[in-house]
Amino acid sequence: METRNKDTLLARWLTDDLTSKEAQDFKASEAYHSYEKISTYANHLETPPYDKAKAWKAVSNQTVDKAKVRPLYYNWATGIAASIVLLFGMFYGLNTGTTTHQSDYGTQLSVVLPDGSEAILNANSKIEFNTTDWKNENRTLELDGEAYFKVKKGSLFTVKTSKGNVAVLGTQFNVNSDANSLEVKCYTGKVRVSDATNTAVLTSGNAYRIIDASEEKWTFKTTDRSWLNHESTFYNAPLSSVFTSLENQFEITIKNKNNYLNQRFTGSFINDDKNLALKTVLEAMNIGYVFNKNNVILAVY
Repeated sequence: METRNKDTLLARWLTDDLTSKEAQDFKASEAYHSYEKISTYANHLETPPYDKAKAWKAVSNQTVDKAKVRPLYYNWATGIAASIVLLFGMFYGLNTGTTTHQSDYGTQLSVVLPDGSEAILNANSKIEFNTTDWKNENRTLELDGEAYFKVKKGSLFTVKTSKGNVAVLGTQFNVNSDANSLEVKCYTGKVRVSDATNTAVLTSGNAYRIIDASEEKWTFKTTDRSWLNHESTFYNAPLSSVFTSLENQFEITIKNKNNYLNQRFTGSFINDDKNLALKTVLEAMNIGYVFNKNNVILAVY
């Protein structure tokens, strides 16, 4: 039964029939993003019109010599496999040069951009860009998570996040974007940060945060590379951002965190010791917790 489940995993994903555990494991696999794009393309395909009378005539004219019994699972899996081969061909034929890179939990990933610049992704972060667009000077990339950028001198591109955009010119900077805020630090050169209502130009040593449509600015030491040196550092950061960082570094789930989203944290934790990191943050914030497997359950007062 276990082998059968593995063989039909893709088919059951396409029909939304995976268990929650299977779905979670599949989304964490390297192949998931390719299959997801294939499925998206397939949803836009149109089937030819069906002529019921013509189909019946074709079937009735055939002679069935002998019925053969085959396992239903075999035919189903074979059909799915053939469909996937076809969809792969269509996918690569329709693909317009979009490239996606995603780091795993607790790891960093270095990515060379089409112009020779470098993006270093923090844990559980993702960037996506279209190489064809970059050749046509439409240089944009989408970031979900946190990344440090080393921009090639003279190069210009824009980093898009769910909370705002960062335009750069020959600089080094850090962008951290999550569901609640956008934070940018400029190490060298100059960057421009903007969203629907705010715009700020940062120079070396300046940091900027957009949260709840408000702006926050401060300065920092440019010698501090924080997470690049395996230590996460925060300055008056929303506790939601700190929780996200903990989850990304250690592949854990923090429960009851919505009770503490209005609190702020200044400090740091090391990225290679889960228990010490949790103790550093939660005890400093006077938050009780229970650690059970990969779940951190915060006390509710």
